Amino acid sequence: MLTTQRTEQIGPSKFRAAVHALAFLANRGTVVSSATLAAHIQSHATFLRRVMSALTQAGLVEAREGRDGGYLLKVPAHLITLADVHLALEPPHECEEHIGHLPSKACEQVVHDLDEQIIEVLKKTQVTVLDTLQMYTLEDLMTQG
Repeated sequence: MLTTQRTEQIGPSKFRAAVHALAFLANRGTVVSSATLAAHIQSHATFLRRVMSALTQAGLVEAREGRDGGYLLKVPAHLITLADVHLALEPPHECEEHIGHLPSKACEQVVHDLDEQIIEVLKKTQVTVLDTLQMYTLEDLMTQG
């Protein structure tokens, strides 16, 4: 998965890993161990477990413990949109909590105004991303390739 082009990411992104994992689970239709899943998507098992935890919390995947444990698709592929996957990995949050504040009182209003502008841009970006991802289901990707 390493690449020499700077425009592509080196290694699996959470989103890409999640889509590959969901497609693999949909094709298998049975419980798949984290080791098998990690090997299939060429990912480190710890990274994959974090991704799968988010998908489980979102209700897209069922996690089973024990000797025969692993992951099972909980929602049919034709009902899972890419927006669902994105939201599972990057749930909406209040942007204000993630924007740093300068210690100087003189800068407080400038920072506040800039924060509001940044928040608006981030909200518009999120809406655009979700609108686009909402147009595709997991099954769409699986049948196009």
